[in-house]
Amino acid sequence: MTSVPPSRDGLLPNPDWAKLPFFDRTGWRTLRFGEFAQSINERVEPSEAAEDIYVGLEHLDSQSLHIHRWGKGSDVIGTKLRFRKGEIIFGRRRAYQRKLAVAEFDGICSAHAMVVRAKPDVVFPEFLPFLMMSDRFMNRAVEISVGSLSPTINWKTLKLEEFTLPPLDQQRRIAETLWAVDETLECWRDSASYYNSYYQIVSETLLRRDSSQHTTRIDNYSWRKCTFGDAATLQRGHDLPVSARMVGDIPIWGSNGICGFHSEAMYDGPGVMTGRSGTIGEVYYTSEPYWPLNTTLFVKDFHGNNPKYIYYLLNSFDFKKYSAGSAVPTLNRNDVHPTPLWLPDLSDQLRIVETLDELVSYSGCLRRHIEKFKNMMKMLLEIFLEV
Repeated sequence: MTSVPPSRDGLLPNPDWAKLPFFDRTGWRTLRFGEFAQSINERVEPSEAAEDIYVGLEHLDSQSLHIHRWGKGSDVIGTKLRFRKGEIIFGRRRAYQRKLAVAEFDGICSAHAMVVRAKPDVVFPEFLPFLMMSDRFMNRAVEISVGSLSPTINWKTLKLEEFTLPPLDQQRRIAETLWAVDETLECWRDSASYYNSYYQIVSETLLRRDSSQHTTRIDNYSWRKCTFGDAATLQRGHDLPVSARMVGDIPIWGSNGICGFHSEAMYDGPGVMTGRSGTIGEVYYTSEPYWPLNTTLFVKDFHGNNPKYIYYLLNSFDFKKYSAGSAVPTLNRNDVHPTPLWLPDLSDQLRIVETLDELVSYSGCLRRHIEKFKNMMKMLLEIFLEV
């Protein structure tokens, strides 16, 4: 589910905005967290809130103040916490994951979260989420967590921790600036999400031809019916002692990508491979010499097809239905080879690769913009709040 656009009703235009100091710390004061924030511990049973929105820790994204997905009260069991619009949902369990969001609607959340409400006479409500996002707060939260397997924060401990706050007018100016950066960051994230959906539609249209179709001309492309084994032959990668995995500059590809370097290449690119055991579903492409490790399946023979097209084709597969085993799922090439598909001729493969390459390039551009704004937010939090 997509998120509800955040409300900034509390941030009305301030005519004296430009006159407020950013770096004059003379009016700052140190307070205990419990003096400017309170824990809302309103408990509720899911049976009493079956139709309510439910937000679990799995619905919160690390270092994002927005809730982009959620479930329903009828989906869960056990006592939960009630939260209301404007309150902060903070993942007190495994705080190192940095899960924190401002509620943009009413609902219930996991009891492994903490519902925090600002005391507006001391802290500007729109400022508090950024203080809690800062490294100073998050590092402190990790330090005071108790337990080894699932370290958790207790409110009785957190409320005694001290933080330095600017006066309310400075808090407001800082909040206005940081929410402006956050709004731009969310726009880039939304663009990336919409674009990824568009890419999926285009790639599925160009790559996942239903084997029940009985025409060889589709959308101005020439196709023939075959199996994946007719288009390319997969083979298990090769053994290589761990001691020999840092002795050169030839990339060694394993199930998680490049996992070392060797002095000799087993194959002189291009190469296409995917994880065979453990991590299954990631598909890698290289145009350079490489060594495929025994934890991968790699394309031994492209049968005259375009290697990059085979890479995109494999990338569109749902490998879960091919893997066997529960503890450590394993991918067997003999299960992949019989997969029926429609294969375009070489010239059309090149056209499809050019289209998908262009889409992937633009997607990478969006990701870089997102990273720039995430870094900007981190830098501003350090400048404004790390005192």
